[in-house]
Amino acid sequence: MAYNRGVPKVLRVAATVPNLPDNDKKSYPITEQTKMHISCVLSVVYHDLCSDKEREDFNNECTEFIRALREKDDIQSRVRTISVLSVLLQGPFDTGNAILGSQNLVDLMLQMTGSNDPIQERIAVEAIVLSASKKDKAAGIIQQGADNLKNLYRSTNEDIKVLALVGLSKIASSKGTDTSTSLVAEGSCQTLSRSCCKFLTTSQSFDIRRWSADGLAYLSLDADVKEELVDNLSALKALFTLCQCQDAHVLYSITTIFVNLTNTYDIRKPDKEMTELAAYAKQHIPKEHPKDEKAFFDERRRKLVEAGIIPVLVQLCKHKSENCREQIARVFLGLCENEKYRGPIVAGGGAK
Repeated sequence: MAYNRGVPKVLRVAATVPNLPDNDKKSYPITEQTKMHISCVLSVVYHDLCSDKEREDFNNECTEFIRALREKDDIQSRVRTISVLSVLLQGPFDTGNAILGSQNLVDLMLQMTGSNDPIQERIAVEAIVLSASKKDKAAGIIQQGADNLKNLYRSTNEDIKVLALVGLSKIASSKGTDTSTSLVAEGSCQTLSRSCCKFLTTSQSFDIRRWSADGLAYLSLDADVKEELVDNLSALKALFTLCQCQDAHVLYSITTIFVNLTNTYDIRKPDKEMTELAAYAKQHIPKEHPKDEKAFFDERRRKLVEAGIIPVLVQLCKHKSENCREQIARVFLGLCENEKYRGPIVAGGGAK
């Protein structure tokens, strides 16, 4: 099929890593957005496949490409392998996740994080951040690589340090809003949040501020973090300023923070009978944090309005990303539950 011929070509671009000493003549000039574009292409191709057989062929094509890269066990091959894995984890996640397990790439990533080579460390920690996307995966990563991430967080290289911070944030927040489960020590989310806020408010680097916002997007699921963040006016202003960029990924992270702070995400109330049945069967029952109750999130909404979130949301509405616009609509809807905010929202252009 046509995609079988195209996938390896796209993956060759995914394997290109800037500043990597490499004699491979098939490297390509890339920009900061290239990898994300490749992820989108592969994701569309994967989801447009019509049968399990075609998806299996797609997975095999990607697996063979990774296997071929790993035939040479040198630094260049390792870096390029993990670079391709990162692209797959951002695109057709199921394919990337399957390769992650079948090719023992977790061990390779963890090995690279301790290499003292900035290129290897950056590529590896980014892949770890992307792979720890679900609770079970985060638990596996924390068992094997939490110490590595902590060591990388002590790095003098700020790019690596902030990526490690996002990895730790992702692991810490994988419990979601459930207070009865935690993969990290109590209070760790607040500590990580303060570090993210420090990077966000002090760094001049766009990438570092972008990753800081990404970390806060995960950590702000924690109610204690919400309470701290909404009182941190300098961090809120830094987020508002970051909203002026046109990067959809950054804007989605920021709008996710706003959704979390205002508690305007979907909440599924468990059926009473099912809860009783789960308790009888001694199954885990999620518990909501006391600070996620209405009185608390109403107060957080008030503080955000006073901080100037309404004109920021109106400006964000002009972005073309449907996902961002959906997030913004959620926040507007939550704010409009209070009648006294409806006038300022309409006056600011929110009704459009």
